[in-house]
Amino acid sequence: MVKVSVIMTTLNVEKHIEEALESVFKQTLKDIEVICVDGKSTDCTLSIIALYEKKYGRIRTIQQTRPGIGAAKNIGIEQAKGEFITFLDADDFYMDADSLEKMYRAAIAEQVDICGAFRSVLHPNGKIEGEMLHRSLLAEHPNGRRFQYRDYQYDYHFHSYLYRREKIIHSDARFAEIAAYDDTHFHVRAMLYAENFYVVPVELYCYRLGPAYAWGPKKANDAMKGLIDQLRFSAENHLEIVHWITVQRINHEYRDIFVKNILTGDVDLLMLLLEANYSISDALLEKVEKNPPTSFLLQPMLHMELQDLGLEKNPYEYAPNYILLPLRRVLERKMEIREVEHICYQNSGEISKIYESFSFRLGRFLTFIPRKIRGSFRCLREHGLSYTLRRIGEKFKIVS
Repeated sequence: MVKVSVIMTTLNVEKHIEEALESVFKQTLKDIEVICVDGKSTDCTLSIIALYEKKYGRIRTIQQTRPGIGAAKNIGIEQAKGEFITFLDADDFYMDADSLEKMYRAAIAEQVDICGAFRSVLHPNGKIEGEMLHRSLLAEHPNGRRFQYRDYQYDYHFHSYLYRREKIIHSDARFAEIAAYDDTHFHVRAMLYAENFYVVPVELYCYRLGPAYAWGPKKANDAMKGLIDQLRFSAENHLEIVHWITVQRINHEYRDIFVKNILTGDVDLLMLLLEANYSISDALLEKVEKNPPTSFLLQPMLHMELQDLGLEKNPYEYAPNYILLPLRRVLERKMEIREVEHICYQNSGEISKIYESFSFRLGRFLTFIPRKIRGSFRCLREHGLSYTLRRIGEKFKIVS
């Protein structure tokens, strides 16, 4: 019987996949299968996998049939045969050779559906740094420790766990089949349904840090959809810490990405951001604000200090109590919003038809003087007399 299925998604990863596969087959636990779900690699990735399959005979390669990395992981779940499943990105690797064996034995002995381990980060300069999650809490528990998920809620680091496949198969714990932010949809549900989990103090996963996110419209929109789903799911299931962390991710981790895309014309993302704001549970946020998380969660989940993670009350009347920071940044820049609307109509071809119409040109001619007077009064009110007179003088110079 296969004890652990290691699910790996692959797409043109010839640079790192050997290190990843070596770290799997060096494990002392031998009843392992590796499922490589490939997204039509065009480099040497598939040739390298074939060499390892010939050498070890415990690899299955499956061609991806649905788009997206979330779909690839779901395909791996559907095809896995192991008692437990886990996930390894093809550019990461396992550290301790006995980590999977210790985790598997602990899961069986403790009769849990999820068992975790420590995780580290490989920086571009080659330095490996241990993530804080669970480390301090296991300092006096050399054999491991049991946790209740509701007591220690979080959403990231799904790679660091074994999940009992039978429980996952018969639940809706799946990766979101979107272009970005697909993994928390799986991990939060799996943890909640398991109720409790066990963590072994062993070094399992090493995550290779890459360049910062530079998402375009597709990924930014999909990420916002994933965050909205997490806000709603956490509210429905009273996961107040997950809810609070999700708001902080929008406010800080992805804020600049969302603002940039909206101000360059992504009206759909603006509508999603409004939807996210209305998905916030004031009661859950206020509960967490009274008793905020400690560094146990803040550093590994958000990499920020508590004093930098405040929430802003909504200054606008007839609106929710809290306002997401990217939404506030956009609302504070009204000129850019008008430009967004202009771009939206211009791209659809509607604005050029309006400008070319006889009724539009006649209306502009008849309202020319009233518009100039109104503009002058607005300039006077917002900028003062001297600035307004200077601007009028500049206008006359241009005309003359």
